[in-house]
Amino acid sequence: RWSRVVFDEGHTLTRGLGRSRKWKAALSLKCDHRWLLTATPPSPVERPSEVTNALTLLYGPDGLPADGCTDFLGSRAAELKGLSSSDRGHGKMTTQLYTDITLKRSVSDVQRELRLPCVRERVLWVRLCARGRRLYESLL
Repeated sequence: RWSRVVFDEGHTLTRGLGRSRKWKAALSLKCDHRWLLTATPPSPVERPSEVTNALTLLYGPDGLPADGCTDFLGSRAAELKGLSSSDRGHGKMTTQLYTDITLKRSVSDVQRELRLPCVRERVLWVRLCARGRRLYESLL
């Protein structure tokens, strides 16, 4: 059993109306916590099925966090599971829950927070022997 499983490019697991083998494999992993990382999160309005897939992956098929704790978000996920997508309030609840668990940062946010030092470059020309030159040119 894993403590935490992190899925990079998490949007590839939640795309599409059908649930892929990758998605099912990710859901079958036994872990206490799942994190989805993506630069292209689904929109609850434009792609609600992807949001539902993401929530199911994060909270498990029973609508609770994988570790079984019944925190505030977990109880809301369980409540959401009890609704059909056609029920009144389903879309609003899905959107709110997804918004509550999503950390969304823009490029400018990251650049402002990181405060990277200025880049300094120095070009050094290296004289190659004949054999080194042939090897170098074969790689180009």
